[in-house]
Amino acid sequence: MHSYAGAGAVHAITSAGLQDRVNQHWGGMLRAALISTLLSVGTQVGNSTDDDIVRAIRQGSSESIGRSGQDLVRRQMSVQPTLSIRPGFELRVIVTRDIVMASPNGDTK
Repeated sequence: MHSYAGAGAVHAITSAGLQDRVNQHWGGMLRAALISTLLSVGTQVGNSTDDDIVRAIRQGSSESIGRSGQDLVRRQMSVQPTLSIRPGFELRVIVTRDIVMASPNGDTK
């Protein structure tokens, strides 16, 4: 399998670029948001009769966990969509440089 990262490609009907399946990674985003929410809710649950030190510890941990949850969601939001091209998808590649191809017996030409 060859990697032609950054190479231009043309769809078989001569439109620029490729279009097929796009994975927007919404599942990962929802999982990150759910984890962030559960962490925040867990730290907010408390008793009104708690003394000052317990409330201070709970508030500090709540803020820290809340920031961690936000960072988790932010990282998940920065994941770029993935374009998946099915095997056999017809395309044309514009070659702007020499390509060295290996022959079946291992020689390069």
